[in-house]
Amino acid sequence: MTKKYGLPYRGSKSRIAEKIIRVLPAADNLYDLFAGGCAISHCAIESGKWKAVYANDLQDAPQLFVDACGGTYKDERRWISR
Repeated sequence: MTKKYGLPYRGSKSRIAEKIIRVLPAADNLYDLFAGGCAISHCAIESGKWKAVYANDLQDAPQLFVDACGGTYKDERRWISR
């Protein structure tokens, strides 16, 4: 089973995130300019190839991803759908 990265998002790169990360060179920073559901950002963070990962998008999914990783929704009991 393939690991899932980021938030469920139409057009997600989760399925190909590991392949993309594998071919990118290591550096101090990675800028995910069209982050969408943050699949590339998530995979990049877990890879450890970069000291800092920056996610950008016109929508609010990158902030939602950061909030979820930070535990903002850990006690959430409501059903949340897309």
